[in-house]
Amino acid sequence: MNRLIVLVLCLTATALAVPPIWDPKGPCGKSKYPDAGDYFLPSPSIVGGIEARPNEFPWQISLQSSTGSHRCGGSIINDQWIITAAHCVEGLIPSSWRIVVGLHKKISGTNDPAVKTFQIEKWVIHEKYGTPRYANDIALIKVKGNIKFDANVSPVCAPESKDLYTHVKSAVSGWGALASGSVTKVDGLRYTTVNTTTNAYCSGIYGPLSKITDDMLCASDNRNSAERDSCQGDSGGPLVRKEKDGTFSLIGIVSWGKGCASKYPGVYARVNYFEDWILKNIKA
Repeated sequence: MNRLIVLVLCLTATALAVPPIWDPKGPCGKSKYPDAGDYFLPSPSIVGGIEARPNEFPWQISLQSSTGSHRCGGSIINDQWIITAAHCVEGLIPSSWRIVVGLHKKISGTNDPAVKTFQIEKWVIHEKYGTPRYANDIALIKVKGNIKFDANVSPVCAPESKDLYTHVKSAVSGWGALASGSVTKVDGLRYTTVNTTTNAYCSGIYGPLSKITDDMLCASDNRNSAERDSCQGDSGGPLVRKEKDGTFSLIGIVSWGKGCASKYPGVYARVNYFEDWILKNIKA
């Protein structure tokens, strides 16, 4: 009987196993707003979104030049590491760039006490990035020093290891363009909600010349992909899934697409596909 109890307990523990822990020092994926990410209806921003409340997504970072020019988004995964897209940093020199956390108003809010700037120690680009085209679009950035966490700055949770995240509502955030080719300057962080698709559906839309590989995750508005999407300037930023307990898991990284809300789903790097690669590099 005792052996049976032990077996049942072991099986229960396995069933309740949590995702790999990026930040063993504390909780992850918490927003100070209980209804964070719950926006549904489109309006003009990110493409078909709204301006987030200050630090609604406290893991969101801005990758900026040394002069303060925003290039890409990214996500805090622990007190030293940021996750972003490989195409955001390929060919660049880390010492010429910086990470800004706690940012909401990109242009007018740089004096906000929540905002902190970190120099970059190094970054790690996936060794198979771009093979085939757009594939393995992921990079890790290590900051100099340690990021202090509070209600305005905190890490996002890791996704479930085996979940395909098919047909789930998710949120994407960034300071990117309001429409494909738009030159309107975006100040406050914006977000919109999208729904993930199957890779088979996404591949059917894109056709054989733009291959959708297993390391990719597609998402759209389910309305002919013409109302809501990420866009230029959102690259590297988070696609997050709000779990039943209110925490957010990072399921995708803004990667590529044809235009913005132009009848093609947005394509994201599928984060849990790279689980072993991420853990290997942040532990190295």
